[in-house]
Amino acid sequence: MDAYRIGVSIALANNVSPVLAVISRDLLGIKAPINQITRAFEAWKPALLGAVGVIAGAEMIRGLATIAKHGEKILDQQDKLMRAGLTTNEVIGLQASYYERIAKVVPTSTASEFLKTTNELRAVTGSTEEAAALAPKAMMVDTLLSNSLGRETHGEYYKLLRSAEMKGISTDPAKLEQFTDQAFRMITAFGGKLTAEDFQTIARRGGTAFMNAKPESIGPIGVLGADLGGSAAGTTLQTLQQLQMGATTLTKQQAAVMSQLGLLDMSKAVQTGFGGSRMQLAPGAIKGSLDYVGDLPGWIKNVVYPALAKASGGDEGVLQNLIAKLSPNRNAAKLVEMFGNPKFLEQQKKDLGLAGQIESIPDAYRHFTERNPTGVKKAFGEQYESMLQAMGRR
Repeated sequence: MDAYRIGVSIALANNVSPVLAVISRDLLGIKAPINQITRAFEAWKPALLGAVGVIAGAEMIRGLATIAKHGEKILDQQDKLMRAGLTTNEVIGLQASYYERIAKVVPTSTASEFLKTTNELRAVTGSTEEAAALAPKAMMVDTLLSNSLGRETHGEYYKLLRSAEMKGISTDPAKLEQFTDQAFRMITAFGGKLTAEDFQTIARRGGTAFMNAKPESIGPIGVLGADLGGSAAGTTLQTLQQLQMGATTLTKQQAAVMSQLGLLDMSKAVQTGFGGSRMQLAPGAIKGSLDYVGDLPGWIKNVVYPALAKASGGDEGVLQNLIAKLSPNRNAAKLVEMFGNPKFLEQQKKDLGLAGQIESIPDAYRHFTERNPTGVKKAFGEQYESMLQAMGRR
C-alpha cells in the first residue's frame, strides 16, 4: 500500500501547496525530497475514468482485499442517488467531476462525501447541477466548523441554506453568499454558543420577523440566538415584531404605557373587548413601525429604548417597570434590553467585531489546509481514501 500513499502525497504536493508536500512527506517517513520521489514514480499515473482508478503493479494485487471495502462507501452513495432519480451516467458524471476538479479544491473531502452532500443539497436547490456547484463550499464549511467546534459536524451548510430558503434568498447568489458567510463567521467566532441549527430554528420560529429581516439585522439576531438559543430567539423575534406592527391586540396596560411613552397614536387605535379592555391597531399606529420594517433591532434601539430612557428619568427601577409592562413576556423584555441598552449594545458590538475578523469561507479553508497541521493531515488522509474508493469501485 506504500505505493498508493506515496502517489497521493505527490498528487497533493503538486496540486495543493508546498507546505503540504513537506508535511505529507514527513507523515510517510520519506527522507528523499519530493522532486526525487516524483521522478522515481513517473510511471505512476492513475487514470481516473469516472469511478475507476487503476494503478498497475504487484502492490495493487496485494492490496485488493483492503481496497474492496473502500469501494462500498462510494457504491452506497451511488445507489442512493440513483434511487433519488438520477441515471447511472449522471451519477458517474458527478463522480468524475469530483476527481477531475473538486478533489483539488476541497482536498479534505472524499468522493463518497461529495455524492452524499450533493444528494442532500438537491432538497434545497431542486437541481442536481446547482447542488453539485454548492457542494464544495458545503464540505469546506463542515470541515472548518468540525475543527473550530472540536466535534465532527456534517450538514451545517445545508442548515444555513435551509435558513436562507425560509428567508427567500436561496435563489439569489449574492444575498445567499452574504448570509451564509455572515452566519459562518458568527458561528466560528462564538465558539459553540451559536450553531447552524440555531439559525435554522430561528428561521422556523421567527416567521416573518426572520423572513423580512434586513442584512444589518442578522448580526444582532445571531447574538440573540447565541444568548437565548434558536427556539426562544425565533419565538421572541416574532412576538415583538407583532407588537411593532400592531398585529396583536394590546392590553389596556400596554396601550397606556405605550401612549405614555409616545409610541402609540391613539387616533389609530380602537377599543375592543369587555369594557374596552383591549386595543386593535391600524397600520402605523405604533411609532416607527413603518420606518423600521425588517429592522426590529433598529426599531428598539432608535425608537423604543430612547422613549423608555426618557420616561424613566434615569431611574433604573422605573425603567425596568416600564419595560416589563410594555413587553408581552420575559424574553421580549430581555430582547428590548439587548437591542436597546447601551451596555448590551457595546457587548454586541464586541461579539460582532470578533465575527468580522473571521476570514471568508474560501480563505479560511485554504489556510486550514495549507498552514494547519490538522488540516494538512486530513487533506492527505481523505485524498488517500478517495483513491481507494475509486479503485475499490472497479
